Amino acid sequence: MLGLYKRGRVFYVQGSHAGRTIKRRSLDTSSREVATERLHRLEKELDTPQTRGSWNELVELFFSSVSSLKPRTAVKYRFVAQRFATFLERRAIVKPGEITAAILAEYITDRATDIHPKWHTPIGNEGIKSDLRCLRRFFLFAVSNEYMTGNPIRQRQLDSSISPSSPFTPEEVSRMLQYAHNRPQRGAPIDLYPILLTFLRTGLRISDVIHFPKTAINAGAGQIIITTQKRGKVVYIPLTTDLKTALEAHASTLTATQLRSPWLFSTRFGKPITNLDGYLRRFWIQAGIDKAHAHRFRDTFAVELLQHGASLYDVAKLLGITHAVAERHYTPYVKTLQERARSIMQTLPDLTTTPAGITINP
Repeated sequence: MLGLYKRGRVFYVQGSHAGRTIKRRSLDTSSREVATERLHRLEKELDTPQTRGSWNELVELFFSSVSSLKPRTAVKYRFVAQRFATFLERRAIVKPGEITAAILAEYITDRATDIHPKWHTPIGNEGIKSDLRCLRRFFLFAVSNEYMTGNPIRQRQLDSSISPSSPFTPEEVSRMLQYAHNRPQRGAPIDLYPILLTFLRTGLRISDVIHFPKTAINAGAGQIIITTQKRGKVVYIPLTTDLKTALEAHASTLTATQLRSPWLFSTRFGKPITNLDGYLRRFWIQAGIDKAHAHRFRDTFAVELLQHGASLYDVAKLLGITHAVAERHYTPYVKTLQERARSIMQTLPDLTTTPAGITINP
C-alpha cells in the first residue's frame, strides 16, 4: 500500500503496490490535496504499466508534477522537450529507458546543425549545454519515477570550462561610450549611454539592468542596493560620481510615463526593456565591437577592481557571488597581475650595491 508523508514542506510517497516495493519519491508539492491527486494518478499508472513509459508521457507527467518553474523557464523546458522528442522519433526511440550516453552524443551532433532563430548562427556549445541541463532535470525526474534506471548526464559534463576572463579593452570601452554619446537620435531610441555606464560601474547582469528599480539608488548615501535576479542576493555597490551624473542627465530626458515607471530604464510605455540584448548587439555591430556580449561588462568590472587593488573577496561581495566562484573565474587574471608585478620587481636596482662616490664606514 502506498502512503503519503511530509518531510519539511514537501509531500513524499513510499510503500508497495501489488506486491512491488516503490521507492520513496517526491511529489513536488506542499499541498495535501495535490499530493493525494498525484498519488492516485501514480497508482493508476502502476496498475496499467503497458500504457506508460514513452518520452511524451514522461514530459507531461513532469510538467503536471513540477510547479516550481518560472514561466520563461517553462517555455525553455517545453522547447527542449519537443526538440528532443523530434530527435527520438527520427531514431525510432520511444521509451526513456532506451536513452544512453551514446544516444545523447548523437543528439548533440544533431542539435549543432540547428540555426538560431534570432541570430541566424549555428547553435554554440553553451546553447547545447543549456539543452543538456534541461534534459538532465527531465532524466532525474524519470529516474525518481522509475522510467529510467540511471541518468546518462553527469553534472560535471555541464560545467562551463573556466577560462581567463574576457573584459572589454580600454579602447573598446572608450569607443562604446563615445559612440553611444554621439550617435544620432532616430525617433525615440533608448538612451544607451547611461545603460552602458551602469553595466561598467556596477558589474550587474543584463537581467538586473533590465529590471533595475529606481528605489535601488540611494543618492544621499552614494550607494546602490539591489537584489539580483539570478540568485536573489542583495548586493551593495558604491554609486560612482560619473554614473550618478549620467543617471541624473538620463532622468531629465524621461517622459511623464517613464517618470512614473518603477524601472530605472524603461520603454516609452514605462515597461522594462526586455529586448535590451537585441539593442546592445545591434549597437556593437554599428560601433565595430567584435565578439561582444553583456557578460563581458561583468568581467570588465571585476578585472578593473582587481587591477586597482581589490581582493577576490571584494569582487565576490560586489558581484553577489561566492568567493569560490570569483576564484575560479578571476584567478587567471590575478596570476597575470602577479606575473607582471614579478617582472617589474626584477627590474628594480640592486640595493646591496654601493653607489659610486659613497663611502660606508664600518
